[in-house]
Formats: sequence, C-alpha cells, structure tokens
Amino acid sequence: MKQRALPSVALIWMYQGNDSAARKQEVAAFDYPNFELIEVGKERTWARAVKDISENTDVCVFWIDDGKPVTRHFLKEMIQPLANKDLHAVMHFWSGNAFSLPRHMLDVFSLTQDNPAAVPSLLQLLLPVLDSNEPRQTERPHPSGILLHRTSRSPERRHRRLRELI
Repeated sequence: MKQRALPSVALIWMYQGNDSAARKQEVAAFDYPNFELIEVGKERTWARAVKDISENTDVCVFWIDDGKPVTRHFLKEMIQPLANKDLHAVMHFWSGNAFSLPRHMLDVFSLTQDNPAAVPSLLQLLLPVLDSNEPRQTERPHPSGILLHRTSRSPERRHRRLRELI
C-alpha cells in the first residue's frame, strides 16, 4: 500500500526560554521531512513572519515555545487533525501554546499585531483568522479535545466562546 505524502509545513516559532540556540537545534531535528522554520524573535513580528511563509506551504503551525518537552513527532501531531478528512477540522489548537491551520486561511486576513511580546495568547492571535473565514454547515466540533472547527455559529458567538477560553 502506498503511503500518502505528508503536507508541506511551515513552523512559525517564538521561543520564550533561556537557551535559544540549543532549543532551535532540537526543533530543527523534529521528525518531519523538509519543514520550513520561521523564527519570530524580538526583532521580528507575527505579520512579517506570516509574509515569509512559502506559497507552496500546505499547513502552518504557530508555536509560542515555553521550553517544555515535546516529542520529535510534534509537527505530525499538530497536522494530524487537519490531515484526517473524517474530522473536517479547519484548525487544531494545542495546550494554549500552538495551533495549526491550512495555509489558505492566512490568505484571507491580514495580521495586524506588530509586537509579539504583546500577544498574551495564541487564541487572541487567532480571532482575526476565525472571523475572516465563513462557516460551513458540514463541519462540526470533534469531541476528543479542543479542536476548533468551523460551525454554524456566528462570528460573535465564536468570538464570545474564544474569549471564554482565553
């Protein structure tokens, strides 16, 4: 049986720990073929990092890395809900520190947050993305955890629900 190719991934990474160089080496050694690593540091902004994502990227993973251990399979785990066609997921939110979404969702909104240090949570960074994408009735939440999917909710209800989670 032929194994399905993995989607191309861009990891937009902000590290908030002590030894950035060592952690960057760990991240670069993740078990995922040819992923693109885009670093968001003190001199960079989220908006510039998004502009640096290659056009041929299928999935974007945003991660505010606090230095806690993750497996070498972190990227595979982050894209799995999006790659599973039975879930109909349009986004995967992980533990408050990371989320993944298809690249095409970034094309319909502009990221206006210029100071990465001012973003207290990734959910707040996500609000413009969610509001700019119209819901479809065929997509539903999955009961296995916080996987954010498009639902028939209005943008106001989604906004209110996200603010409850923040």
